[in-house]
Amino acid sequence: SDQLIHFIVHVYRVAGVLSACGIKEKTLRTFARAVQGAYLPNPFHNFHHACAVMQMSFVMLCDIGSSKFLTATDTLALLTAALCHDVGHPGLSNEFLIRTGSELALVYNDHSVLENHHCATTFQLLSVEDNDILRGLAPEQR
Repeated sequence: SDQLIHFIVHVYRVAGVLSACGIKEKTLRTFARAVQGAYLPNPFHNFHHACAVMQMSFVMLCDIGSSKFLTATDTLALLTAALCHDVGHPGLSNEFLIRTGSELALVYNDHSVLENHHCATTFQLLSVEDNDILRGLAPEQR
């Protein structure tokens, strides 16, 4: 829903990563919609869960005063990882995917199948120019 997209933008703004990391709000909205579209409609590992994990991560960052020891780039990485941590999750376990010889298990050679899939999917989304919230970072920060 648009409310969740607005929420994501709000968290990134309050966390200070939009300005500090050179992220345009339009780009973040486009990225968030792409992430939303890449989450599958399963009962738990869905976009609502992703937003809940991102919110809790943000709350914890605020509670511990993370700005004293994390850079804006660190915070951006953490919030984005929280948002994308289950992107593309099929609702099945690694064990099931491996035992059934699923295509994902074959692609990732039975090693951390879902974790590799979530990471690869996130970077695929970021590789689309309109979604690239990392564009404003120096190459070594990306």
